[in-house]
Amino acid sequence: MIVLLIGVLGFALRRFGFPLAPIMIGVVLGPLAETSLRNAMMSSGGDASIVVGSPITLTLYRVLALVLVYTLWRKVNSRARQDV
Repeated sequence: MIVLLIGVLGFALRRFGFPLAPIMIGVVLGPLAETSLRNAMMSSGGDASIVVGSPITLTLYRVLALVLVYTLWRKVNSRARQDV
């Protein structure tokens, strides 16, 4: 039943133009990320600042935010050019 459900979901996503690769990566890496976050929270005694406390993680979050803003900006500009 689960395989059938996943197949129908994949068909529907492909039919409506959603990319399947990000979903598959999320399904594979999601549980690993959840386990790592849980281990980090347990080792820090429940302090959530461990997730954003180091300069490396802050830099990575900033780069991620810039990439997301740039992607959104490009999409908005391409739609604006199509309307003109």
